Amino acid sequence: MGFKAADVVKITGVKRTRLQQWLERGYIHPSIQVASGHGTRNIYNKIDLYNIAIFKKITESGFSRELASKFISMGVITAEQVDKHETGEDLALFMLFMRRDDEVKSRLMYYDKEDEVGVLDIRHLMGELKMEAFDDIYIINFPLIKDQIDQRIENYMLTG
Repeated sequence: MGFKAADVVKITGVKRTRLQQWLERGYIHPSIQVASGHGTRNIYNKIDLYNIAIFKKITESGFSRELASKFISMGVITAEQVDKHETGEDLALFMLFMRRDDEVKSRLMYYDKEDEVGVLDIRHLMGELKMEAFDDIYIINFPLIKDQIDQRIENYMLTG
């Protein structure tokens, strides 16, 4: 299923001019079709919508568009990951690590729905990832964003 810019605006809540700016500056990319001149349109898929929603969330949290774009371009949200979530296999939290030099490191963490998620032990996590000290950890609750976008798509399809 493909989504045009007007659909993306209504579903994600991103203003049309902002979406166009992000596209022109290369922060986001349509996966189905890239407009190639007069009469053609950018066509986005569902994963593009998830990435746009995440990009919006990261930038609204005060991080630069360049940093958010680096995270999105790592391709951590794939069709395979979405399929796993849809089949109920696991629950994923995407974690974005930023170091002092603004180099982006990411790690995709899974938690089985049966597991209890409690306090995040940063020292244990750093040891597991074999990472140097970092300034910030940003956690994105992908299942929540995915469910919100899916609900908006459903509502949009029903109401037009």
